[in-house]
This record gives sequence, C-alpha cells and structure tokens, in this order.
Amino acid sequence: MEHQTRAKGRNLKLPAVRRFHAVVCIAVAAAMTALESCPAEASISSPTVLKSFIPDTTQTVGGLVSLFISISHINNFALTGVSFVDTLPAGLVPTNVDVNTCGGTVTLGPTSVSLTGGTINAGQSCLVSVFLTATTMGTKINSVQVNSSVGLSNTSVATLLIVEPTPTPNTPAPAPALTPRALAVAAALLIGVAAFALRRRAVRS
Repeated sequence: MEHQTRAKGRNLKLPAVRRFHAVVCIAVAAAMTALESCPAEASISSPTVLKSFIPDTTQTVGGLVSLFISISHINNFALTGVSFVDTLPAGLVPTNVDVNTCGGTVTLGPTSVSLTGGTINAGQSCLVSVFLTATTMGTKINSVQVNSSVGLSNTSVATLLIVEPTPTPNTPAPAPALTPRALAVAAALLIGVAAFALRRRAVRS
C-alpha cells in the first residue's frame, strides 16, 4: 500500500516537470529569435589614401611637380582630426599650396608638407595638392600616413624619377646682314682692286 502511494506521488509531479520544461524551451526559443533579429554590428573601414605625382613618371631638374594626396572616407560618420606629415625625399622642395578641400591647415616646411585639423564628412573624399620643385636627380620614393582622431589611418606610396635636362644644341650665330652702305663700300673696294691689277698689267706690257 505504501509502495502504491509513493508511485502515485511521482506520477503527480511528472506533469509539473513537463510544464517547466515547456516553459524553459519557449523562453530559450524566444531569446534565440530575438538575438537573430538584432542587426549585425556595422563594420568600420580605414580611410583610403592615394598619393601621386604629376608628371607621374619623370621630370627634369628644375622642373615643377604637382603632389596629390587624396583621402576617401566611406563610413557613415564624419572623420575628424585628419592629419599627416609628409616628409619629402631629398631633391623635392615645397613651393606653394595649390588645393586643400580637407579643411584644417596645410603647412609647408623646407622638406615637408603637413595637414592638421582636417574633417571629411560621411562617405566623402578630400584632396591636398602642393607644387614642388625638383632640385636633384634620382628616383624619389615618397610615402605618407594619414591619421585621424578616432584612430583610423592608412598609408600610400608614390615614386618619381628626376633626370638631367636635355642640353640645348649649340646653333652657330647667323652671319650679320650687310647694309646697303656696306655693300657699296665692298663694291668700291673690289673695283679699286681690279683697277689696280689692270694698271700693273698695262705697265708690265
């Protein structure tokens, strides 16, 4: 009799356990569904930096070179504190600033170009362009790193060859033109020489 009572007690607890398991399963399923519906974390990309020279291959000593630094920002927030310090290779001397659409301040040093305090709006690009003078021959390899206040940065490299100017061939100076008076004097001299020669021949004969 006691055994039957215990068995009956266990049977009475079984439906409650099943209901508890069902509630847990429903809660877990709901939590997983909510997690799957959450938007994925947006990826953040570093700015794209493109550096180039124009002429893009070769220039002669004494020639003018344009340096371009283009910065593209594809994220959906403004990139602030954009900056760089571009230390130029020997033989390229900054002359003056041509274009700055990055905001902030572009500063030219004896051997460098720098930007401070620039801002690029979401999904936009900007450009810094500077004129340089080539002063020595050789291959010039130049890299720049662009930084920002949010820690995003990137680099770019450009190469330029500076060669000796082509010498100008020496052209002989043209003979001076004779004026009418000079022609008359020359003619009189020729006539005088001819007359003198005729007289000497007449005397000898």
